[in-house]
Amino acid sequence: MSIKKILPALVLSAAMIGFGACSNDDDKSKDIEFNSLPQEARNFVNTYYPGETIIRVEHNPSDHNDAYEVYFASGAKAEFDTSGLWTEVDGAPGKAIPADILPARTYDYVLTYYPTEYITDASREVYGYEVGLNRSADLRFDRDGNYIDVD
Repeated sequence: MSIKKILPALVLSAAMIGFGACSNDDDKSKDIEFNSLPQEARNFVNTYYPGETIIRVEHNPSDHNDAYEVYFASGAKAEFDTSGLWTEVDGAPGKAIPADILPARTYDYVLTYYPTEYITDASREVYGYEVGLNRSADLRFDRDGNYIDVD
């Protein structure tokens, strides 16, 4: 088979792949106003991020659940479920997440066993919480803040 016959098919295939990769048809996320967040999410932001500049609030509807994301000028980010309950919190680069988001036992454990580290991120899981430390592995805690294991 000659290159003249193969080349058009290759060019067409590459173009189709390129256009498909750039398509955002599946991305249903949209920017929304802060006041459009569920009340619980607004309360969380006002409690744990007072005075922080919000640069973007995003709503990400999907077939399985809605999610909201709040981005702060400091680089921190908070994610919420449909009811406004936080699901993930990422601290600003080089900084700990706000105190009291997690049960006190979680902080006590980190202070006792990782005294030179701090919690940079946390996610709410079925079993409880997973937290990331600035210099080591992720730790898992139950809903009451009791240590489970290291991930």
